[in-house]
Amino acid sequence: MALKNQKEVNLLNIWDHQKEALAQIDEYIKAYTDKSFLVKMPTGTGKTGVFASLTRIANPDINYIIITPSTALKFQIIEELKTRFWNKIGYDVSNLKNQSIDSLIPSNFIDTMNLIGDNPFILVTTIQALQAISVNPTLEIGYKEFQKKVGCIIFDEGHKEPAFTWGETVRSFKKPTILFSATPYRNDYKVFNVDKEKFFSIEHTFCIKERYLRELEIREINEIPQTISTFLTKLLSEIKKIEKILQAQGIAKPKTIIRCENADDIKKIVKALTKLKKSAIGIHEAFTPPTKTLTPQVPKAADQSKYDFYVHQYKLIEGIDNPDFCIVAIFSDFKSTRLLIQQIGRVLRNPQRLPDQKAFLFCKDKAKTTTEWNNYLKYDESLDSRNKLFDITDILKVNRDVSTLYFAGTFRELINVNNIDLKDSILFQKKVNAYQQDGTIDFKDLSQSLIDEWNSRDYHILKTQFIDNNALLILYIKPVGGIK
Repeated sequence: MALKNQKEVNLLNIWDHQKEALAQIDEYIKAYTDKSFLVKMPTGTGKTGVFASLTRIANPDINYIIITPSTALKFQIIEELKTRFWNKIGYDVSNLKNQSIDSLIPSNFIDTMNLIGDNPFILVTTIQALQAISVNPTLEIGYKEFQKKVGCIIFDEGHKEPAFTWGETVRSFKKPTILFSATPYRNDYKVFNVDKEKFFSIEHTFCIKERYLRELEIREINEIPQTISTFLTKLLSEIKKIEKILQAQGIAKPKTIIRCENADDIKKIVKALTKLKKSAIGIHEAFTPPTKTLTPQVPKAADQSKYDFYVHQYKLIEGIDNPDFCIVAIFSDFKSTRLLIQQIGRVLRNPQRLPDQKAFLFCKDKAKTTTEWNNYLKYDESLDSRNKLFDITDILKVNRDVSTLYFAGTFRELINVNNIDLKDSILFQKKVNAYQQDGTIDFKDLSQSLIDEWNSRDYHILKTQFIDNNALLILYIKPVGGIK
Protein backbone atom coordinates (compact mmCIF):
# COMPACT_ATOMS: atom_id res chain seq x y z
CA MET A 1 0.00 0.00 0.00
CA ALA A 2 1.52 3.33 -1.10
CA LEU A 3 2.01 6.36 1.09
CA LYS A 4 -0.70 9.00 0.86
CA ASN A 5 1.86 11.49 -0.46
CA GLN A 6 4.11 8.95 -2.17
CA LYS A 7 5.03 11.25 -5.05
CA GLU A 8 6.21 14.01 -2.72
CA VAL A 9 8.23 11.55 -0.60
CA ASN A 10 9.89 10.09 -3.70
CA LEU A 11 11.09 13.55 -4.68
CA LEU A 12 12.73 14.23 -1.30
CA ASN A 13 16.52 14.19 -1.23
CA ILE A 14 16.66 11.55 1.51
CA TRP A 15 18.19 8.07 1.66
CA ASP A 16 16.38 4.95 0.47
CA HIS A 17 16.21 3.41 3.95
CA GLN A 18 14.55 6.58 5.25
CA LYS A 19 11.87 6.24 2.56
CA GLU A 20 11.44 2.57 3.47
CA ALA A 21 11.04 3.51 7.15
CA LEU A 22 8.34 6.03 6.16
CA ALA A 23 6.48 3.39 4.15
CA GLN A 24 6.52 0.90 7.04
CA ILE A 25 5.46 3.56 9.55
CA ASP A 26 2.56 4.53 7.28
CA GLU A 27 1.44 0.90 7.07
CA TYR A 28 1.61 0.64 10.85
CA ILE A 29 -0.49 3.77 11.37
CA LYS A 30 -3.14 2.60 8.90
CA ALA A 31 -3.38 -0.85 10.52
CA TYR A 32 -2.93 0.30 14.15
CA THR A 33 -4.29 -1.98 16.85
CA ASP A 34 -2.77 -1.37 20.27
CA LYS A 35 0.96 -2.01 19.86
CA SER A 36 3.85 0.40 19.39
CA PHE A 37 6.13 0.33 16.34
CA LEU A 38 9.91 0.27 16.86
CA VAL A 39 12.21 2.06 14.43
CA LYS A 40 15.82 1.08 15.10
CA MET A 41 18.30 3.28 13.24
CA PRO A 42 21.93 3.68 14.35
CA THR A 43 22.99 7.20 15.26
CA GLY A 44 23.87 9.13 12.10
CA THR A 45 21.57 7.29 9.69
CA GLY A 46 18.85 9.93 9.45
CA LYS A 47 16.42 9.47 12.31
CA THR A 48 15.56 13.18 12.46
CA GLY A 49 14.96 13.15 8.71
CA VAL A 50 12.34 10.46 9.22
CA PHE A 51 10.68 12.58 11.95
CA ALA A 52 10.55 15.58 9.67
CA SER A 53 9.51 13.78 6.48
CA LEU A 54 6.76 11.84 8.27
CA THR A 55 5.20 14.79 10.07
CA ARG A 56 5.51 17.40 7.34
CA ILE A 57 5.40 15.53 4.01
CA ALA A 58 4.30 11.87 4.25
CA ASN A 59 1.32 12.41 6.54
CA PRO A 60 0.92 16.07 7.60
CA ASP A 61 -2.82 15.75 8.27
CA ILE A 62 -2.21 13.99 11.59
CA ASN A 63 -1.55 15.92 14.82
CA TYR A 64 1.74 14.77 16.34
CA ILE A 65 3.42 14.90 19.69
CA ILE A 66 7.15 14.21 19.65
CA ILE A 67 8.62 13.19 22.99
CA THR A 68 12.35 13.74 23.48
CA PRO A 69 14.72 12.73 26.30
CA SER A 70 16.03 16.24 26.99
CA THR A 71 15.14 19.92 26.70
CA ALA A 72 18.18 20.65 24.53
CA LEU A 73 17.17 17.96 22.05
CA LYS A 74 13.59 19.27 22.08
CA PHE A 75 14.61 22.67 20.74
CA GLN A 76 16.99 21.08 18.24
CA ILE A 77 14.15 18.97 16.81
CA ILE A 78 11.86 22.02 16.60
CA GLU A 79 14.53 23.84 14.58
CA GLU A 80 14.96 20.79 12.30
CA LEU A 81 11.20 20.52 11.71
CA LYS A 82 10.81 24.20 10.88
CA THR A 83 13.79 24.94 8.64
CA ARG A 84 17.12 23.26 9.33
CA PHE A 85 16.39 19.81 7.88
CA TRP A 86 14.71 21.25 4.79
CA ASN A 87 17.64 23.55 4.15
CA LYS A 88 20.02 20.58 4.40
CA ILE A 89 18.17 18.61 1.73
CA GLY A 90 17.45 21.63 -0.49
CA TYR A 91 13.66 21.64 -0.05
CA ASP A 92 11.67 24.88 -0.35
CA VAL A 93 9.96 25.39 3.03
CA SER A 94 7.23 27.45 1.37
CA ASN A 95 5.89 24.16 -0.05
CA LEU A 96 5.30 22.74 3.42
CA LYS A 97 1.83 22.58 4.92
CA ASN A 98 1.06 25.22 7.52
CA GLN A 99 1.35 23.46 10.91
CA SER A 100 1.78 24.83 14.43
CA ILE A 101 5.21 23.62 15.63
CA ASP A 102 5.96 24.48 19.23
CA SER A 103 7.37 23.36 22.56
CA LEU A 104 5.00 21.97 25.17
CA ILE A 105 5.65 22.47 28.89
CA PRO A 106 3.30 22.50 31.91
CA SER A 107 3.44 26.27 32.39
CA ASN A 108 2.37 27.03 28.80
CA PHE A 109 0.01 24.11 28.24
CA ILE A 110 -3.24 26.12 28.30
CA ASP A 111 -1.80 29.01 26.27
CA THR A 112 -0.42 26.59 23.68
CA MET A 113 -3.74 24.78 23.33
CA ASN A 114 -5.60 28.10 22.94
CA LEU A 115 -3.08 29.32 20.37
CA ILE A 116 -3.35 26.13 18.31
CA GLY A 117 -7.12 25.97 18.36
CA ASP A 118 -8.22 23.65 15.56
CA ASN A 119 -5.05 24.06 13.49
CA PRO A 120 -2.88 21.01 12.73
CA PHE A 121 0.07 20.77 15.10
CA ILE A 122 3.38 19.14 15.92
CA LEU A 123 4.21 19.63 19.58
CA VAL A 124 7.62 18.67 20.96
CA THR A 125 8.08 17.95 24.64
CA THR A 126 10.04 15.85 27.13
CA ILE A 127 8.59 12.82 28.85
CA GLN A 128 9.04 14.57 32.22
CA ALA A 129 7.00 17.58 31.05
CA LEU A 130 4.26 15.37 29.60
CA GLN A 131 4.03 13.37 32.82
CA ALA A 132 3.80 16.60 34.85
CA ILE A 133 0.94 17.81 32.66
CA SER A 134 -0.85 14.44 32.86
CA VAL A 135 -0.99 14.43 36.68
CA ASN A 136 -1.80 18.13 37.18
CA PRO A 137 -5.43 18.25 38.42
CA THR A 138 -5.90 21.83 37.17
CA LEU A 139 -5.11 20.67 33.63
CA GLU A 140 -7.19 17.48 33.67
CA ILE A 141 -10.01 18.63 31.36
CA GLY A 142 -7.66 20.31 28.88
CA TYR A 143 -5.33 17.31 28.90
CA LYS A 144 -8.14 14.91 28.01
CA GLU A 145 -9.12 17.14 25.09
CA PHE A 146 -5.48 17.27 24.04
CA GLN A 147 -5.25 13.46 24.08
CA LYS A 148 -8.23 13.29 21.72
CA LYS A 149 -6.60 15.70 19.27
CA VAL A 150 -3.27 13.87 19.12
CA GLY A 151 -3.23 11.43 16.21
CA CYS A 152 0.23 9.92 16.58
CA ILE A 153 3.04 9.85 19.15
CA ILE A 154 6.72 9.81 18.24
CA PHE A 155 8.95 8.81 21.14
CA ASP A 156 12.66 9.45 20.75
CA GLU A 157 14.17 7.22 23.38
CA GLY A 158 17.65 8.72 23.30
CA HIS A 159 20.16 7.18 25.69
CA LYS A 160 17.85 6.76 28.67
CA GLU A 161 16.55 3.39 29.82
CA PRO A 162 12.74 3.45 29.60
CA ALA A 163 10.86 3.71 32.89
CA PHE A 164 7.56 1.91 33.39
CA THR A 165 5.74 5.19 34.08
CA TRP A 166 6.80 6.43 30.64
CA GLY A 167 4.90 3.58 29.06
CA GLU A 168 1.83 4.27 31.20
CA THR A 169 1.79 7.92 30.12
CA VAL A 170 2.21 7.11 26.42
CA ARG A 171 -0.23 4.18 26.38
CA SER A 172 -2.94 6.33 27.98
CA PHE A 173 -3.31 8.21 24.65
CA LYS A 174 -4.37 4.96 22.90
CA LYS A 175 -2.89 6.30 19.67
CA PRO A 176 -0.29 4.96 17.19
CA THR A 177 3.12 5.22 18.84
CA ILE A 178 6.43 5.12 16.99
CA LEU A 179 9.43 4.45 19.18
CA PHE A 180 12.81 5.48 17.79
CA SER A 181 15.94 3.87 19.18
CA ALA A 182 19.55 4.08 18.03
CA THR A 183 20.47 0.70 19.50
CA PRO A 184 18.74 -2.68 19.58
CA TYR A 185 18.85 -2.59 23.39
CA ARG A 186 15.68 -2.16 25.38
CA ASN A 187 15.03 -2.69 29.06
CA ASP A 188 11.64 -4.17 28.42
CA TYR A 189 9.56 -4.07 25.24
CA LYS A 190 6.45 -4.41 27.40
CA VAL A 191 6.99 -0.86 28.73
CA PHE A 192 5.67 0.46 25.41
CA ASN A 193 3.83 -2.69 24.28
CA VAL A 194 6.17 -2.93 21.29
CA ASP A 195 5.24 -5.28 18.46
CA LYS A 196 8.05 -7.84 18.39
CA GLU A 197 7.09 -9.21 14.99
CA LYS A 198 6.68 -5.99 12.98
CA PHE A 199 9.31 -3.26 13.24
CA PHE A 200 11.82 -1.35 11.12
CA SER A 201 15.51 -2.01 11.57
CA ILE A 202 18.62 -1.03 9.63
CA GLU A 203 21.72 -3.02 10.48
CA HIS A 204 24.88 -1.23 11.62
CA THR A 205 27.25 -3.26 9.42
CA PHE A 206 25.03 -2.52 6.41
CA CYS A 207 25.33 1.20 7.19
CA ILE A 208 29.13 0.90 7.20
CA LYS A 209 29.14 -1.07 3.95
CA GLU A 210 26.89 1.53 2.27
CA ARG A 211 29.01 4.36 3.72
CA TYR A 212 26.25 5.90 5.82
CA LEU A 213 28.57 5.42 8.80
CA ARG A 214 32.32 5.41 9.37
CA GLU A 215 34.22 2.37 10.50
CA LEU A 216 35.51 2.37 14.08
CA GLU A 217 39.09 1.74 15.14
CA ILE A 218 39.71 1.12 18.84
CA ARG A 219 43.07 2.01 20.38
CA GLU A 220 44.32 1.80 23.95
CA ILE A 221 45.46 4.51 26.33
CA ASN A 222 46.52 2.79 29.53
CA GLU A 223 49.22 4.84 31.17
CA ILE A 224 50.20 3.73 34.67
CA PRO A 225 49.54 5.53 36.85
CA GLN A 226 46.58 7.04 34.99
CA THR A 227 46.37 10.67 35.93
CA ILE A 228 44.89 13.54 33.97
CA SER A 229 48.39 14.53 32.96
CA THR A 230 49.48 11.07 31.71
CA PHE A 231 46.11 10.52 30.01
CA LEU A 232 46.24 13.79 28.08
CA THR A 233 49.92 13.40 27.16
CA LYS A 234 49.22 9.99 25.64
CA LEU A 235 45.96 11.11 24.00
CA LEU A 236 47.55 14.12 22.30
CA SER A 237 50.39 11.91 21.12
CA GLU A 238 47.92 9.41 19.62
CA ILE A 239 45.87 12.16 17.95
CA LYS A 240 49.07 13.45 16.37
CA LYS A 241 49.63 9.98 14.86
CA ILE A 242 46.23 9.93 13.15
CA GLU A 243 46.17 13.54 11.92
CA LYS A 244 47.21 12.59 8.36
CA ILE A 245 44.59 9.81 8.23
CA LEU A 246 41.84 12.26 9.22
CA GLN A 247 43.09 14.95 6.85
CA ALA A 248 43.00 12.42 4.00
CA GLN A 249 39.37 11.82 4.94
CA GLY A 250 38.66 15.52 4.49
CA ILE A 251 38.56 16.41 8.20
CA ALA A 252 40.82 19.43 8.53
CA LYS A 253 39.93 20.22 12.15
CA PRO A 254 38.96 16.98 13.90
CA LYS A 255 36.99 17.28 17.12
CA THR A 256 37.48 15.05 20.13
CA ILE A 257 34.95 14.03 22.79
CA ILE A 258 36.45 13.19 26.19
CA ARG A 259 34.22 11.32 28.60
CA CYS A 260 34.59 11.84 32.40
CA GLU A 261 32.60 10.60 35.38
CA ASN A 262 32.16 13.90 37.26
CA ALA A 263 32.25 17.67 36.98
CA ASP A 264 35.50 17.98 38.90
CA ASP A 265 37.43 15.85 36.41
CA ILE A 266 35.86 17.79 33.53
CA LYS A 267 37.14 21.07 35.02
CA LYS A 268 40.63 19.66 35.52
CA ILE A 269 40.91 18.27 32.00
CA VAL A 270 39.65 21.51 30.42
CA LYS A 271 42.13 23.51 32.51
CA ALA A 272 44.98 21.20 31.53
CA LEU A 273 44.08 21.36 27.82
CA THR A 274 43.83 25.15 27.97
CA LYS A 275 47.32 25.31 29.47
CA LEU A 276 48.53 23.24 26.54
CA LYS A 277 47.07 25.86 24.16
CA LYS A 278 44.21 23.59 23.10
CA SER A 279 40.70 24.94 22.53
CA ALA A 280 38.51 23.03 24.98
CA ILE A 281 35.09 23.33 26.59
CA GLY A 282 33.60 21.41 29.50
CA ILE A 283 29.89 20.60 29.54
CA HIS A 284 27.98 19.67 32.70
CA GLU A 285 24.71 20.79 34.28
CA ALA A 286 26.68 21.99 37.32
CA PHE A 287 28.46 24.67 35.30
CA THR A 288 26.12 27.57 36.00
CA PRO A 289 26.56 30.36 35.34
CA PRO A 290 28.57 29.46 32.24
CA THR A 291 32.10 30.72 31.66
CA LYS A 292 34.23 30.86 28.53
CA THR A 293 35.34 27.23 28.96
CA LEU A 294 32.59 25.67 31.14
CA THR A 295 28.92 25.53 30.20
CA PRO A 296 25.77 23.57 31.15
CA GLN A 297 24.63 23.10 27.53
CA VAL A 298 26.16 21.76 24.33
CA PRO A 299 27.16 24.69 22.10
CA LYS A 300 24.91 25.28 19.10
CA ALA A 301 26.08 24.06 15.70
CA ALA A 302 27.17 27.55 14.67
CA ASP A 303 29.50 27.79 17.69
CA GLN A 304 31.01 24.31 17.56
CA SER A 305 33.92 25.38 15.34
CA LYS A 306 35.37 27.32 18.30
CA TYR A 307 36.52 24.20 20.15
CA ASP A 308 38.53 21.09 19.29
CA PHE A 309 38.01 19.23 22.59
CA TYR A 310 34.61 18.65 24.21
CA VAL A 311 34.73 17.26 27.74
CA HIS A 312 31.58 15.89 29.37
CA GLN A 313 29.88 13.25 31.51
CA TYR A 314 26.57 12.57 29.69
CA LYS A 315 25.80 15.75 27.72
CA LEU A 316 27.35 14.56 24.45
CA ILE A 317 25.58 11.21 24.36
CA GLU A 318 22.89 12.81 22.19
CA GLY A 319 22.21 15.94 20.16
CA ILE A 320 25.52 16.23 18.26
CA ASP A 321 25.29 15.77 14.50
CA ASN A 322 28.53 17.40 13.36
CA PRO A 323 30.73 15.05 11.27
CA ASP A 324 33.86 16.91 12.42
CA PHE A 325 33.52 14.89 15.64
CA CYS A 326 35.58 11.81 14.82
CA ILE A 327 37.45 10.91 18.04
CA VAL A 328 36.19 9.65 21.41
CA ALA A 329 38.53 9.30 24.39
CA ILE A 330 37.27 7.52 27.51
CA PHE A 331 38.87 8.86 30.68
CA SER A 332 36.19 7.24 32.87
CA ASP A 333 34.27 4.19 31.68
CA PHE A 334 30.52 4.22 31.19
CA LYS A 335 28.50 2.00 33.50
CA SER A 336 26.55 0.44 30.64
CA THR A 337 27.30 -0.84 27.15
CA ARG A 338 24.30 1.05 25.86
CA LEU A 339 25.82 4.42 26.79
CA LEU A 340 29.15 3.43 25.25
CA ILE A 341 27.47 2.54 21.96
CA GLN A 342 25.50 5.79 21.98
CA GLN A 343 28.69 7.75 22.62
CA ILE A 344 30.52 6.02 19.77
CA GLY A 345 27.60 6.88 17.50
CA ARG A 346 28.44 10.58 17.82
CA VAL A 347 31.66 10.15 15.81
CA LEU A 348 30.46 7.75 13.10
CA ARG A 349 28.42 10.15 10.97
CA ASN A 350 29.25 10.18 7.27
CA PRO A 351 26.50 12.35 5.75
CA GLN A 352 28.30 12.78 2.40
CA ARG A 353 28.84 9.00 2.18
CA LEU A 354 32.53 9.52 1.53
CA PRO A 355 34.71 6.42 0.99
CA ASP A 356 37.37 5.13 3.42
CA GLN A 357 36.06 6.97 6.46
CA LYS A 358 37.21 6.00 9.93
CA ALA A 359 36.54 7.20 13.50
CA PHE A 360 38.73 6.49 16.51
CA LEU A 361 38.00 5.41 20.07
CA PHE A 362 40.71 5.62 22.74
CA CYS A 363 40.08 3.61 25.91
CA LYS A 364 41.86 2.04 28.88
CA ASP A 365 41.09 -1.59 28.03
CA LYS A 366 41.08 -2.30 24.30
CA ALA A 367 40.19 -5.99 24.66
CA LYS A 368 37.17 -5.32 26.89
CA THR A 369 35.89 -2.43 24.76
CA THR A 370 36.39 -4.35 21.53
CA THR A 371 34.37 -7.23 22.97
CA GLU A 372 31.54 -4.84 23.91
CA TRP A 373 31.57 -3.29 20.44
CA ASN A 374 31.65 -6.64 18.65
CA ASN A 375 28.86 -7.98 20.85
CA TYR A 376 26.76 -4.99 19.85
CA LEU A 377 27.41 -5.62 16.15
CA LYS A 378 26.60 -9.35 16.49
CA TYR A 379 23.46 -8.63 18.50
CA ASP A 380 22.36 -6.02 15.98
CA GLU A 381 22.99 -8.41 13.08
CA SER A 382 21.10 -11.24 14.77
CA LEU A 383 18.08 -8.98 15.29
CA ASP A 384 17.85 -8.44 11.54
CA SER A 385 18.53 -12.07 10.63
CA ARG A 386 15.85 -13.37 13.05
CA ASN A 387 13.42 -10.57 12.16
CA LYS A 388 12.11 -10.71 15.69
CA LEU A 389 12.70 -8.69 18.84
CA PHE A 390 13.71 -10.29 22.11
CA ASP A 391 14.16 -8.85 25.57
CA ILE A 392 14.61 -10.15 29.08
CA THR A 393 10.90 -10.94 29.38
CA ASP A 394 11.50 -13.77 26.91
CA ILE A 395 14.07 -15.43 29.13
CA LEU A 396 12.05 -18.63 29.52
CA LYS A 397 11.66 -19.22 25.78
CA VAL A 398 14.53 -17.39 24.12
CA ASN A 399 17.30 -19.91 24.76
CA ARG A 400 16.61 -21.79 21.52
CA ASP A 401 17.21 -18.62 19.50
CA VAL A 402 19.92 -16.59 21.22
CA SER A 403 22.51 -17.18 23.89
CA THR A 404 22.87 -13.59 25.12
CA LEU A 405 20.61 -10.62 25.79
CA TYR A 406 21.27 -7.05 26.84
CA PHE A 407 19.84 -6.11 30.23
CA ALA A 408 20.92 -4.35 33.43
CA GLY A 409 23.61 -2.43 31.56
CA THR A 410 25.50 -5.09 29.61
CA PHE A 411 25.34 -8.32 27.65
CA ARG A 412 24.58 -11.36 29.76
CA GLU A 413 24.64 -15.05 29.07
CA LEU A 414 21.17 -16.57 29.37
CA ILE A 415 20.38 -19.54 31.52
CA ASN A 416 17.44 -21.90 31.42
CA VAL A 417 15.72 -21.16 34.73
CA ASN A 418 13.80 -24.41 34.44
CA ASN A 419 17.05 -26.25 35.10
CA ILE A 420 18.15 -24.43 38.25
CA ASP A 421 17.33 -24.87 41.91
CA LEU A 422 16.49 -21.44 43.31
CA LYS A 423 17.63 -22.34 46.83
CA ASP A 424 21.13 -23.13 45.58
CA SER A 425 21.35 -20.51 42.85
CA ILE A 426 20.28 -17.18 44.38
CA LEU A 427 22.34 -14.92 46.59
CA PHE A 428 20.33 -12.85 49.07
CA GLN A 429 21.15 -9.52 50.63
CA LYS A 430 21.55 -9.57 54.38
CA LYS A 431 18.31 -7.75 55.03
CA VAL A 432 14.68 -8.72 55.22
CA ASN A 433 11.22 -7.16 55.40
CA ALA A 434 9.19 -9.14 57.94
CA TYR A 435 5.38 -9.05 58.18
CA GLN A 436 3.26 -10.85 60.75
CA GLN A 437 -0.19 -12.05 59.70
CA ASP A 438 -3.11 -12.87 61.99
CA GLY A 439 -3.48 -16.49 60.92
CA THR A 440 -6.69 -16.06 58.88
CA ILE A 441 -4.99 -17.15 55.64
CA ASP A 442 -2.71 -20.12 55.12
CA PHE A 443 0.72 -19.73 53.55
CA LYS A 444 -0.09 -21.24 50.14
CA ASP A 445 -3.13 -18.99 49.71
CA LEU A 446 -1.04 -16.01 50.76
CA SER A 447 1.63 -17.00 48.23
CA GLN A 448 -0.91 -17.34 45.44
CA SER A 449 -2.42 -13.94 46.29
CA LEU A 450 1.03 -12.37 46.06
CA ILE A 451 1.72 -13.97 42.68
CA ASP A 452 -1.68 -12.85 41.35
CA GLU A 453 -1.02 -9.31 42.58
CA TRP A 454 2.39 -9.15 40.90
CA ASN A 455 1.00 -10.52 37.65
CA SER A 456 -1.64 -7.78 37.68
CA ARG A 457 1.16 -5.21 38.03
CA ASP A 458 2.99 -6.63 34.99
CA TYR A 459 5.79 -8.24 36.99
CA HIS A 460 7.45 -11.08 35.07
CA ILE A 461 7.55 -14.14 37.31
CA LEU A 462 10.16 -16.48 35.89
CA LYS A 463 10.01 -19.26 38.46
CA THR A 464 8.54 -20.08 41.88
CA GLN A 465 9.74 -22.75 44.26
CA PHE A 466 8.47 -23.84 47.67
CA ILE A 467 11.50 -24.91 49.70
CA ASP A 468 9.34 -25.99 52.64
CA ASN A 469 5.78 -25.52 53.88
CA ASN A 470 6.47 -21.96 55.02
CA ALA A 471 9.01 -20.66 52.51
CA LEU A 472 8.53 -19.63 48.89
CA LEU A 473 11.24 -18.32 46.54
CA ILE A 474 10.16 -16.18 43.57
CA LEU A 475 12.47 -15.24 40.70
CA TYR A 476 10.97 -12.20 38.97
CA ILE A 477 11.64 -9.10 36.90
CA LYS A 478 10.11 -5.75 37.76
CA PRO A 479 8.39 -3.84 34.91
CA VAL A 480 11.08 -1.16 35.04
CA GLY A 481 13.73 -3.79 34.28
CA GLY A 482 16.42 -5.33 36.45
CA ILE A 483 16.34 -8.98 37.43
CA LYS A 484 15.43 -9.81 41.04
